[in-house]
Amino acid sequence: MARKAYSSPRRAPASAPALHHSTGHLLGQIAPLIDQVRSAGGVEPLDGVLRDWHARLAARGRAMLTGAAELEAYLRLRE
Repeated sequence: MARKAYSSPRRAPASAPALHHSTGHLLGQIAPLIDQVRSAGGVEPLDGVLRDWHARLAARGRAMLTGAAELEAYLRLRE
């Protein structure tokens, strides 16, 4: 059986049900996002923004973990 190939813009709707299933968002809530991504020219223009956001979020998470570890060490010294 031949596998059907889709162009890049056709892939986003195919992943929408998976996004709906994994996040619990209604398909009506996801569709506007897909339309906005398409009108922006796809995900490529968003790549730098998302990478920057991910780096900041990861750094904040690591800082919080470091702070929690330091607080734990301090509290253990006080026991």
